[in-house]
Amino acid sequence: MGRLVLLVFLCSRTSVQNTIVAMQLTSPLVAISTLFAFFVGCVSVPGSAPSYRVAEVSRIGPLIQARLDWTSDLAKISSDAEITLLFPAGEVCDRLLVVGTEAEYLARGIAGTVRVGKETCASVGIASPREWRDRRPRPRGSAPLPRAQATYRVVLRVGDMAILRGRFPLASLIGWAGGVDTLALLPTTGQCTALLDETVDSMGYRPGGPIAVALVSSDGLCELQGFARPEAQLGL
Repeated sequence: MGRLVLLVFLCSRTSVQNTIVAMQLTSPLVAISTLFAFFVGCVSVPGSAPSYRVAEVSRIGPLIQARLDWTSDLAKISSDAEITLLFPAGEVCDRLLVVGTEAEYLARGIAGTVRVGKETCASVGIASPREWRDRRPRPRGSAPLPRAQATYRVVLRVGDMAILRGRFPLASLIGWAGGVDTLALLPTTGQCTALLDETVDSMGYRPGGPIAVALVSSDGLCELQGFARPEAQLGL
């Protein structure tokens, strides 16, 4: 039989909008099988949210950094198989964000909300900037790498990580909209050490490679590890 074009709505785990993917299939049987697989993965229970498992948890001052792994079989082909978020530490979030816990991911709030039973914990930011950058379309051509001026101050040092507060304009290139007044995570070791005494520095963005957004020191690039909204409950 002739080639069949099937439009499949892929469930987007980090966006309210769905992505339409055009798939060229060689037979109606393959089309039906593929459509069924996506249907089961996206809406296996009417009205339900996608299920994730809490895979990693760490504490950075008033922030909890948690990596969520999508439990669906479609995770192998999805850019949203892993989501790394920042949450406010507190009674409810501390209780829900435990390694091994299965939670629903709701695409609402600043960067998403996790729900376990009737309890919810709303994120205040994103971590792993490279992960978020790689979900976005990469620019074409050979345009100059973006540079901008970042202004900031250190508001907290916790172990090998510092929390900065200030203006980080290139954060928008990885999908973070709060760059005008935001918290940023910066390592306190290596080439990053000298930057902790600065208040103004050059910020760079890389469309590919291991570093997404970074501050530029005399010794090289110091990768920013995440961004969060300075909510009052954080005390920063």
